[in-house]
Amino acid sequence: MQQFSDALAHAEQQFQQAAQLLIDGDAEQLEMASAALQVASIELRRLVPLLKRSPGGTKPYRMRVKKLAAGILDVRKNLLRRASLVDQALAVLLPNQKKITYSNGRVKGKYGDAIARSGAFRVFSA
Repeated sequence: MQQFSDALAHAEQQFQQAAQLLIDGDAEQLEMASAALQVASIELRRLVPLLKRSPGGTKPYRMRVKKLAAGILDVRKNLLRRASLVDQALAVLLPNQKKITYSNGRVKGKYGDAIARSGAFRVFSA
């Protein structure tokens, strides 16, 4: 029971740190804090079966776990809002840029078709 209580307190502490870093806007530190929160959450989940078998039961911890889960959901929503704002700011700075990955907009046929037509390498076909 004490082990679960300690793990829950650690997860709450990691959550508070991640939430504060989101407010501060420090992306690198937020990434590290998020990873630490994930590890703490996994450890907490691992200890749930031990808690269910304990004589005291889960009742004393339910509210704390629910509050932590709701807080994590709020942080997730705020991260999505921040990502949306970044996308909008990029659209303002680079209005004519399309979302293109890898192909640079030139490949219309089969894979590597633009490079094959350029003569950069030979194409063998059966």
